[in-house]
Amino acid sequence: GHATYCRAPPELEQRLVSTMLRETGLGCGQYDPSGTSAISMGRGEVEVFIGTAGHTTGWHTDFQENFTIQLSGSKKWTLRQGTVQYPLRGCTPHYASPETVESQLKAARLSNPTFQFDQHHLDTNGFGDEESVVLETGDILYFPAGMWHKVETVEPGVSINISLMGMNYATLVCQALQHLLLKETAWRETIVGTPPGSETASKRSPSVTEKLELLLNGLPDVIRKLGSGQAGAQSILPPVLRHPPSFRLDDDSMGDDKMNSDDDNSSGSNEIDDSDDKSDDEANNENGSATLTDASPHEDDVMDSDDHIIDVECFEDPNGWSGKQPSNDCCLRKNPLATLMKMSEIVRYYGRKHSKSADDDNSQVYVLNVNFAGNEMQESAIRVLLRETGEHGILQ
Repeated sequence: GHATYCRAPPELEQRLVSTMLRETGLGCGQYDPSGTSAISMGRGEVEVFIGTAGHTTGWHTDFQENFTIQLSGSKKWTLRQGTVQYPLRGCTPHYASPETVESQLKAARLSNPTFQFDQHHLDTNGFGDEESVVLETGDILYFPAGMWHKVETVEPGVSINISLMGMNYATLVCQALQHLLLKETAWRETIVGTPPGSETASKRSPSVTEKLELLLNGLPDVIRKLGSGQAGAQSILPPVLRHPPSFRLDDDSMGDDKMNSDDDNSSGSNEIDDSDDKSDDEANNENGSATLTDASPHEDDVMDSDDHIIDVECFEDPNGWSGKQPSNDCCLRKNPLATLMKMSEIVRYYGRKHSKSADDDNSQVYVLNVNFAGNEMQESAIRVLLRETGEHGILQ
C-alpha cells in the first residue's frame, strides 16, 4: 500500500523533455536543458514512480501537460474533466496545508470563482462522467492540465511521468510590454509616497495615484503602436523563438547522454543529431552527469573561436529568409525590443589586452539582445553574435 517517487536523472530528463516539447510544440519547443533560464517558453520534468499493490493517489489536478509511461505492473486511472482550463496551479489535496490550499484555491478562482478545493464531484469543479482505464506494461497515457484524476496501483510496478509546461500569452506579452515601458523615464521612476504630515496646501506634488493615472492613460497608445506599426506579434515572437532550438545529444562510453547546443542554435533546425563525436570537455567529464555547452558564450570566449558567430551575409532564418543584401522591394523593420551594440564597445573595458587585429575583428562583431528588460535578471529572450564584413551592410 505504499509508493515512492524521485526525479529522473538529468541525462534522461533532458532527452525526454526536449524531444517531447519539440514534438508537441508546447512553448514552441523552446527549452533550456541547464534549467537556469527564467524565461524559457518551454519547461518540463520527469519523475519515476514505484508503487506497490493497493496504493492509491486520491483525486487531484495538475497544471502541467502529462504523459505517463507504464514500464511494468499495472495502474487503474479514473478521470473526469475539470472546469479550469490552462490552470496556473494544480489542486493537490494529498499535499494539503494552509499555504497550499490558499494558493491553489485563489489561482483556480481567477477563472472559476465557484471552484471548491478537493471537490472533484461538484458540477462547479468538473463535468461529464468519470472514465476509467487500466494501464498495462508498455501503455502510454496523456492527460491534459486541469483534468481530475485518481490513480490506483493494481500490480506492483514502475512508471515514468513526463510533465510539460509552456509559457502563457499573458506572461509573454507582459514581459515585452515591460521592456518597452522601461525605455521611458516616467515609467522607470521610483514610486515614492507622501510621508504623513508633510503635505502642504501651498505646494503639493502629484500623488502616486495621480502619477499612475497619467501613465495608465498613455498605456493604450503604447500597446496600439506595438500592435500596428511595430508589428508587435512578430517582434515578440520572431522566427528564432517560433522554432525549436537544435541540440546535439552525444552518448559517451558509459551510455549516458550528453547534451550540447549546436553551434548554430539560432537556425531553428528541427533535427536532433545523435553523434558519437565528443568535445574535450566531454572527454574530461567522467562523472556521468549531463552537461550543456552555452549557445551564447561570454565575450572573452569570442576572441578564441568563431564557432558561435553568425555571418549576416550568409545567414538564413528558419523561414528561409536570407541575410544577403536585400533587394529594393524588400522592407526591413527594426524590432523595438532589440538592442544592438558592437563587441568592441564591450571588450575595451575589461579583460586581457588584445592585438590590433583582434580589435579590428571585434569592430565587425555585433551583440544583439532582444526583450531582456521584462524580467528581474534582465535575461535576454534572444542573444546572438553577428558579424558583418560588408561596407554598407544591414547592421551598419
